[in-house]
Amino acid sequence: MAGTCWCGRSESGICVGLHRFSEEEYQAFLKEKKPFSEETLQEVKQQTQQDEKKSDMPVIYTEERVNEIIKNFQNLLMEADNFPRDKNPNDYRPFWSGLRGAGSSLLGLTNHLKSIIDHQQKEKSK
Repeated sequence: MAGTCWCGRSESGICVGLHRFSEEEYQAFLKEKKPFSEETLQEVKQQTQQDEKKSDMPVIYTEERVNEIIKNFQNLLMEADNFPRDKNPNDYRPFWSGLRGAGSSLLGLTNHLKSIIDHQQKEKSK
């Protein structure tokens, strides 16, 4: 479920999450990484091109990222459900912060999946 790299940092052309690095972290990563062999690069690029021909919808969420988003939101819900009754009910900050992080990621994933469904329905109706 790997998507095409949109930040330009992945030498294979496949998104591996390098867009999450700050510029400083990315430069440190470049210094430490081992380069791909030319043969491996060509294989990955060919596979990416074949995958893109199958669908004109970009896949921007890896399976790992999808699972991470879902797990983070499940954990937030579990924490809210297990909130001690003897604590101050106005102590909502951890949940508010969680919703701003995990909730916005879940909303982004949901919007992306909806756009894929809409695109597939549009293609079927042609």
